[in-house]
Amino acid sequence: MDVFQIAFLPLGADQNTAVCWASADDTTDYFVKLRLGDFDEAGGGLLLYSFIEGHNSYEASLSDDHWVEFGATLKRIHTAFAPPSLIRLIQREAYSPQWRDAVRTFLETSEAGARDDLVSVKLRGHIVFAAV
Repeated sequence: MDVFQIAFLPLGADQNTAVCWASADDTTDYFVKLRLGDFDEAGGGLLLYSFIEGHNSYEASLSDDHWVEFGATLKRIHTAFAPPSLIRLIQREAYSPQWRDAVRTFLETSEAGARDDLVSVKLRGHIVFAAV
């Protein structure tokens, strides 16, 4: 496959991943995902998907039927059988309290007025602290 056109897409929240739209010489469009780091069987380094033009949920609302279909699809994904060899490769969230505690400390010191830098002052005006 020869790519004759590629464009960066400013999408996603993963700082280690970039996504692009690419068009191949056979006029097929692809969604290209580039991942920083080592290639592995589960995460990959370069992944190609068929590109589907559309709108995200910020731009278009789902109908009741779409929500039902979406829920059914998620159920199929979460109940699908995966062999142990694949399960071992899937990363698991540890839910460490490290960042939650850091934010709580920041908010507490910000509420007490201990920090007067510009970012803290702006955050104080927008965040309401609630004990969790």
